[in-house]
Amino acid sequence: MTMRKPWFLLMAGLVLSGCANELENVQKKIDGVEETKVAMIGSLNAINQYESDMQADLDASLMDDEELSALKDGSAVVFENIDNRQEEVDQLDSQLKDFKKSAEDLKSFDDESLPLSSIQSLLQPMEMMIEQLDTYLPAYKDQLASEQETFEAFGADDADFNTLFEGFESLNSTSDSNLDLLAPLAETNAELDASIQNLEKELTALEEE
Repeated sequence: MTMRKPWFLLMAGLVLSGCANELENVQKKIDGVEETKVAMIGSLNAINQYESDMQADLDASLMDDEELSALKDGSAVVFENIDNRQEEVDQLDSQLKDFKKSAEDLKSFDDESLPLSSIQSLLQPMEMMIEQLDTYLPAYKDQLASEQETFEAFGADDADFNTLFEGFESLNSTSDSNLDLLAPLAETNAELDASIQNLEKELTALEEE
């Protein structure tokens, strides 16, 4: 004779299995958040490195080409630098969309067996980072467009000292303003890392129960 398990034991097994699956799903989302965040920071660092190289690229364009022919025909190395940064900006734009999707996915978790308060705590620095990058990206795209236009103006036949001076002054002001927009990101990144670590500890504790 085959003994059947009581229905409530079967139900308990389903509940435990469902909880485990939800814990696993949350962990996958956290892994995705961390991976995308690292990629975004990588893109920002690449942009910063290209900006650091910009002075040398500009010196080469101005000093090694007295007639500024490379600026006139668009072959100067500064334009390659701008193109490289535009590629990083495009990547960052795509990464930010993935990051926003992860935030929306995390908001959808409502199982009370999950550490919902810690998930909410994770969402706070995520939303701050989204807001900061949503402000920075359009401003930086405008900066790249201004650089393109300014360097092309340097190569114009009627360009003079005032063209160079005013161009550099404008670009430096824009660059400083955009760096200010990024200033809070370091603290937000640290808060995000701390929130991820705290949530992962809670998930691990729940898995071990």
